[in-house]
Amino acid sequence: MNEIDKMAFVKEGIQPSIQAIISCLLEKNFHKPFLIILLFCAFPFIVAAQQTTVSGRVIAISTGEPIPFANIVFTGTDKGTSTDFEGYYTLSTAQNYDSITVSYIGYIFSTKYVKPYISQTINFELEEASTTLKEVVVQSERGENPAFAILRKVIENKANNDKRNLRAYEHENYSKVELDVSEMGKAFKMQPIVRKIEAALDSMPALTNEKGQPLLPIFLSETLSEVYFRTSPEYKKEKILKSRVKGVGINDGGLMSQLLGTSLQDYNFYQDWIRFLDKDLISPISDSWKFYYDYELVDSLYIEDEYCYRIKASPKREQDLAFYGTLWITKNDYALKQIDVRIDKSANLNFIDEIRVHQQLINTTAGKWLPEKTRVMITLRPFRLTDATFLVKFYSSIKDPVVNQPHDPHFYRHSLEVANDAQVYPEEFWQQHRHDSLESGELQVLRMIDTVNANRAVRRNVGIIKALASGYIDLGKMDIGPYPLFYLYNQIEKSRIGMGLRTNKDFSQKLRLTGFGAYGTGDREFKYNLTANYILSHRKWTVLKFTVEKEIEQVGIDPETMRNNYFFYASSKWGNMESPYFYRNRNLNFQTDLWKGITPRFFFRHTSFDPLYPFEYVAQPDSPSSPVLHSFITSELGAELRLSYHENFVFTYFDRVSLNNSKWPVLTFRYIYGMPNVLNSDFEYHKFSLKAFQRINLGSLGNTNYTLEGGQILNPLPYPLLQVHTGNESVFYTSAAFNLMDYMEFVSDTYASLRVLHNFDGHVMNKIPAIRKLNLRLLLEANILYGSLSDENQTLLNHSDRENTLASGLGTLSDTPYVELGYGIENILRFIRIDFFHRLTYLDRPDVRKFGFKVSGQFAF
Repeated sequence: MNEIDKMAFVKEGIQPSIQAIISCLLEKNFHKPFLIILLFCAFPFIVAAQQTTVSGRVIAISTGEPIPFANIVFTGTDKGTSTDFEGYYTLSTAQNYDSITVSYIGYIFSTKYVKPYISQTINFELEEASTTLKEVVVQSERGENPAFAILRKVIENKANNDKRNLRAYEHENYSKVELDVSEMGKAFKMQPIVRKIEAALDSMPALTNEKGQPLLPIFLSETLSEVYFRTSPEYKKEKILKSRVKGVGINDGGLMSQLLGTSLQDYNFYQDWIRFLDKDLISPISDSWKFYYDYELVDSLYIEDEYCYRIKASPKREQDLAFYGTLWITKNDYALKQIDVRIDKSANLNFIDEIRVHQQLINTTAGKWLPEKTRVMITLRPFRLTDATFLVKFYSSIKDPVVNQPHDPHFYRHSLEVANDAQVYPEEFWQQHRHDSLESGELQVLRMIDTVNANRAVRRNVGIIKALASGYIDLGKMDIGPYPLFYLYNQIEKSRIGMGLRTNKDFSQKLRLTGFGAYGTGDREFKYNLTANYILSHRKWTVLKFTVEKEIEQVGIDPETMRNNYFFYASSKWGNMESPYFYRNRNLNFQTDLWKGITPRFFFRHTSFDPLYPFEYVAQPDSPSSPVLHSFITSELGAELRLSYHENFVFTYFDRVSLNNSKWPVLTFRYIYGMPNVLNSDFEYHKFSLKAFQRINLGSLGNTNYTLEGGQILNPLPYPLLQVHTGNESVFYTSAAFNLMDYMEFVSDTYASLRVLHNFDGHVMNKIPAIRKLNLRLLLEANILYGSLSDENQTLLNHSDRENTLASGLGTLSDTPYVELGYGIENILRFIRIDFFHRLTYLDRPDVRKFGFKVSGQFAF
């Protein structure tokens, strides 16, 4: 064979060993046709042998967290790829390259040697750049930022790419949540519960982060669910199929499964505002993008098979609730392909060091994009700066999406369902069904949590913490409490000693029995409350409840409303009680969900009123011979209808809690009929009331909460049965009262009130250079009350005051409304709120307070 024939078989890029074999065969004048057949059969093996394949992972050396979307290229070329959502990459070539280089904005690039023509693993740990990199800004011919043209196209194509414009979509969802404690200071380590946990883990290998610092695992969960969404009308539903919850002191994973489902982790950057930790964050691709962000077109690169523009975004003002990060926009559809953004401690958020959100999207057959993988990392520092850092990691991914095949509306009746066997599964189930395998560190977390929960000392300390939060102490199948009511003191009862028990889920998952008793050394009266609560259906939330009680209360305090707040309810029985009375009550309640958002409730209530202060009323004011009465009995039959469109709940065995995430007002209509001569009742009357509550998110202007309420009582009644409007003479703020109104200052039988609270969420204070570093937040508030009293009730009220038996100052409203306006500052030292109020009407009344301030504390991000 001549030299040209030899060279035809020896091409650049063929592995040297293969070249040597071919050369040897050619030198021996091997039969050429047979050689061609031999090489043809061996071609797949030759191609495989000549490939250089590099795979690995890129992480940040400072945090140990993966770096998604980092650029990886063979050094000196434009042939490369980018890391995936978890920081992994794979890169192959048939060329003879000797190194690869990794780069990412804000990090020092790194280059490593590559062995040619073999498969190998090369991992990178990138170090953050110590100095800010100089930016290179490329201007268009007309002087405009070149990123702006791309952003305008993104906005124009939103409707074509946003998943909300699909008629329907559904998919399988896998989510994972982990909570660890790191960077533990000395003060934190000295806490009793922390010392017990560390002692329990003393015999196990230590778990550390990439810095070598110890990690204390607290929680790890996995959830597999099916998610359904439909438009026109809009419905969303999630069916939780399986859930595994491992946490220190957590023995009930049902509530956690609901909270950790994908319904509460759905971040759609096509929305102008993204709800996160009860705050509205402006999206980098919102319609108002130009007012909140600066942009830089960095480069372009293929991501999988999509050619994408890479755009860097940063807030115009660092205190704004806006993101720093990088967007990947497809060239063809101007769709969001990937996003890597963060919010750091400069934003006006409490307890947050950093939030990172990484999302990778996939195109569907209908052209709209769904988030394929979403990863959220939150770094919390709730205690003193040196105490501890809590690291919360969320991860979710989807599989097998189906689009534009909506179900019948009845299918979406229940927005959240949990399978009866959701927490019953073999270990092999997760190995087969989880979308991504658990890492070795996560498997160690599971083992460590099991070890901690098996420790008796840890269980005892966790029980103490639960008791402080719930008011009850776990005693197995029974709970004892609520402890805030164990001892109280007031001028009527003197020392009041109480004790209560209730059953829990270990006794029954449908029936809860509650009993409470108290004895006052001053009045020598025994008070009690016995309640049976039976859940007929968790799916339709059908509840039957019966209560019998004897208790001491104050006029104007509704025990049915206030009793769930143990601490506030206890404070109402401390010190000097205003207008106290004994009452005996029997109450039967029934409620059920007719449809999602439509909940009727029916109740019968029999109550006696026995005042412990001078009180009297005349049954017939126009009759001189009418007896003067000092107590009364009522029997009431009531119906209530609650309407809440698109409201979501989370459920425990005996309660459900609204997440207040509806975009529509929640309406509650109530009618009460007072039945005469039923169980010795004294009055016949009709009461109507309507209440509307809504939270309105206003984007850059913050959010507004309003409560609009009105009612009417049609029959003449003693004033304790009318609407005695709640005042507030204390220094503490409460949204349930008019804060410059005195106790029992006004009474009405027809009334309407509007309470409006607007929170600027820092959007005003952030723009004042001298104080924006304090992260203060401005509040505006208005409370307006209209009320009137019929002539019959006015006559009855005047007669009741003929012996000065009525509490001093009780009066009525005229055509002028009661108005108080307020303004305040919250987030003082992250917890304190101060409100200042000005009273604008009824200023001629005795000892009126025209101005005052109220203090309150709150925990808010």
